[in-house]
Amino acid sequence: MKFTPIVFALGLLLTGCSRHDAKLADQVAGTWMSAHTVWTLSPDGSFHSHLAGTNAGIIKEAVYDGTWSVQDGFLVTTITQRSSQNLTNLASIGQVDHQKIVRLDSTRLVLSDGLTNTYTRK
Repeated sequence: MKFTPIVFALGLLLTGCSRHDAKLADQVAGTWMSAHTVWTLSPDGSFHSHLAGTNAGIIKEAVYDGTWSVQDGFLVTTITQRSSQNLTNLASIGQVDHQKIVRLDSTRLVLSDGLTNTYTRK
């Protein structure tokens, strides 16, 4: 009987987290851009990203596809497909990344995984 209040409190906490995550997921879905990246997070939980740049006049690009979700305030992505041009240091298929959602509003998404990345809504 001593554990009843603790179990009840944990249940409320978990319910609150899942509602907050669902709200964040609704807000984060869309197309986001940074200097070299266009990233589309679809409402169905899939993503597509295209990274491009040049180095010494050589075009380098990577394309990633995968799945995404919001869990405990983190954007969690899993790579399921990848391709590249003139790049060899690609993320692995099956790689899972957890990025803290630092800020999210109608025009800006700020993520951190040790490094801070800022995206603007396209």
